[in-house]
Amino acid sequence: MIRELTFVFGFTLLPQAALAAGCGAGDFEMLTLTPTVEDDCIQSPCKRYKLVGEVRNNCRKSAGVKIQIVGRDKSGKAIASWSGWPASISNISPGATFVFDFGPAFDYDKRIVTFVAQPIEAQTWKAN
Repeated sequence: MIRELTFVFGFTLLPQAALAAGCGAGDFEMLTLTPTVEDDCIQSPCKRYKLVGEVRNNCRKSAGVKIQIVGRDKSGKAIASWSGWPASISNISPGATFVFDFGPAFDYDKRIVTFVAQPIEAQTWKAN
């Protein structure tokens, strides 16, 4: 099932299959991603993205998630891609959500009209 939310740009949430043992990428659910373009420069344009998203841990144990976001043009061609751990090396508790902004990872490109995001990896971080 593919769910779509449309804001300033299109955004597609892609479902993942859960792994049988432990927490996998499929145990994390993308709840929202709100892409906007900001330009707060006075003398010359300096557009930048703000990609604020929220992810939920549906696993029975705490874990972190790596999310991949791809910026696509109107034909669906990938223009830019980036992946990262929104909670860094912290675990997200079972049932909890985590809000992140991956906008700074992308350079502004007027060809991008859609962002596609998906959890791609899960990791349980050990406490020091």
